[in-house]
Amino acid sequence: MSSFSANPLARDRQRRAVAGNGFAGNGIARQMISGIPFAGDHLLWCGHGALPIIDMIVLRRERQIIVTDTAIRPTGVRPAERRPALNAGAAAGPLFLAVAILQAVTRPGFDLLRHPVSLLSLGDLGWLQIANFIATGLLFLAGAVGLRRSLGAGPASRWAPILVGTLGVALVVGGVFTPDPALAFPPGTPDGRPATMSFHGTVHAIAPAVGFVALAVACFVMARRFSADGRRATAVTSWIVGAVVFVLSGASNVTGQMGLLWLALVVGLGWSAVMLARPAATVSGSGR
Repeated sequence: MSSFSANPLARDRQRRAVAGNGFAGNGIARQMISGIPFAGDHLLWCGHGALPIIDMIVLRRERQIIVTDTAIRPTGVRPAERRPALNAGAAAGPLFLAVAILQAVTRPGFDLLRHPVSLLSLGDLGWLQIANFIATGLLFLAGAVGLRRSLGAGPASRWAPILVGTLGVALVVGGVFTPDPALAFPPGTPDGRPATMSFHGTVHAIAPAVGFVALAVACFVMARRFSADGRRATAVTSWIVGAVVFVLSGASNVTGQMGLLWLALVVGLGWSAVMLARPAATVSGSGR
């Protein structure tokens, strides 16, 4: 392995020598560079006797590459650069559910069938749910970045990352702006809903609604991507989950049955882990 000539004319002569001698550059290059790490921002060539076999452009950014007869070209961000962000997004939903449900079944006075998850942000241990909102939102934002990198072009490549990012922002806002006490929670506060809402309570009331809509639409958008990738069962499931999230979250606001809201959370956030864990037919490819 030695440095390719820095002189443009010499490089051109060497390329022509390769073409003139009829070497199958593509196949030979794959065999000869397998397992060899590349770095830097210069040209290299492999020698076979007195003649070069192939010249390769090695990129400083170390992107994923395709071997052609004459060059290695970047096709996108390497899988190793996408995976941490996607893993963060995939962990967001299960983390939120685990922390919220654990609080719901252990905190005195809280009723899963009567109280929305937001009320866990109040009281002496309210900081736990506030941190849960913010941490989960940040993880979804990271997942949106990984989603954008992994989907490449094609269905969902634009809107899926935007919608997942919107969900992340809504959760962070929901953590920063706490709700008003309601329905006798925390214990000692008046029963029923407050006659007037504070500014932070109003902002908090809007944020979850935006988040639920973003999550439901993200399911619909990703269903198109799954279908385009030939993952029919996954696509159908995503359509169903999106509809369930949309209907149950809306019904809970109309009827006041918070059990429906919790079910929408479990279904939607649980499915978000699947969507972000393997959003494309292959995360190691450039996407469609």
